Parts: sequence; C-alpha cells; structure tokens
Amino acid sequence: EVPVARIIEQYIGLDAYMDLEALNALLPTAPAISGADLAIDPRRRGEFLRSLKDSGVVAGISERSAVFASFRDTMLRTLTIIVSFFAAFAGLTAFGIAFSSARITLSEREREFATLASLGFSAAEVGRILALETAILVALALPLGSLLGRGLAWLVVQRLDTELYRVPLVVSANTIAIAVLVVAMAALLSTWSVARHLRRMDLPAVLNARQ
Repeated sequence: EVPVARIIEQYIGLDAYMDLEALNALLPTAPAISGADLAIDPRRRGEFLRSLKDSGVVAGISERSAVFASFRDTMLRTLTIIVSFFAAFAGLTAFGIAFSSARITLSEREREFATLASLGFSAAEVGRILALETAILVALALPLGSLLGRGLAWLVVQRLDTELYRVPLVVSANTIAIAVLVVAMAALLSTWSVARHLRRMDLPAVLNARQ
C-alpha cells in the first residue's frame, strides 16, 4: 500500500505512475523494468529495430507514431459516423420544428394574410411578415437551445465515462456557430416552403370560409 500523491487527467485507460527506484524498493524481486521510451535517430531506425529483434530480450516493440496514427484513424472513422448521424438527425428535427411552426402560424393567421392580400399587399410582402415572425421565434429560441444542447452534450459525456476511455466536454464557438447556422437554414427553408402557399392561396375561398 502506497499513498496517492496526485491524480492526473487521463482520457484512455487507468494507469498509475511511480518513481522506478521507489517501486523497486517495494517489490520482493530484483529491480526490473517493464518498458522504455526511446528517441531513435531516423537514419538508424532500421538498424536499431533489427538489433532489438535479434537480442531476444525484448518482448515487443511499438512505435508511437504508428500507434497514434492508428488511434486517430480509428477514432476518426467512429466519430465521423456518430457525428454525421446526430448532425443529420438534428438538421431534420430543426427543419421539422421550424416547418411545423410556420404551418401553424399560417393556419392561425391565414385569414389575416388573405385580408392583407386583398388590400393590395403582394405575396412577397405578406411572406416577409411570416418570415419576420419566424425569425423572431428563432432568435428567442436559440439562446435556450444552446444551453439545452450543452446540457445534453454534458449528459452524453457522462454516459461515455468508462474505465476504458473518457471523453472531455469541449464546446467551441465554431460548434455553436454551426448549430445556429443549421437552425437558421432550416427556418429559412421551411418559411420559404410555407410562403409558397401564399401565392396559390384562393383569397375569396379563405375569406368566405372564415366568415
């Protein structure tokens, strides 16, 4: 049993580090090492590796650059699939919510829009009123959505905290900007899709139906 002097932040595995001489003093066997980190002259790399292989005392060799490259490649493929799925799902959800909101607004105020059109307002002018209302709703929703999104990300990170690896929570300004851009584009497309209905609206039928 030894005291824990300090806890370090480590994202992969659960390792313990100790001074080699202090560790050897605690072991009942002769002093030994389990590994060594070496800096190799690139010009003599092949010669060095052949010498280790021929020595017969080295159990295994791993090159840090190769390990890092393999790890990055594996994580990149995995995270690309996961992030792409969540991004596509979030984009479709944002479009669906914005489209539903615009349709509800149009349904509730269809007679008002028809009245404006009958008074001489063009479909583009009436569409701008609908777009402005949607823009106000989006502007009010984005701050709250950003906070909820960060909370959801924190919850996901907590669920991914295992003995094998831990994922740090990093929410950059670029992440928030992309999220805002996706929501804004979804709102713009949904508003444009709903506004097209204004050009085909049968004014007499709408006005008579709401009398």
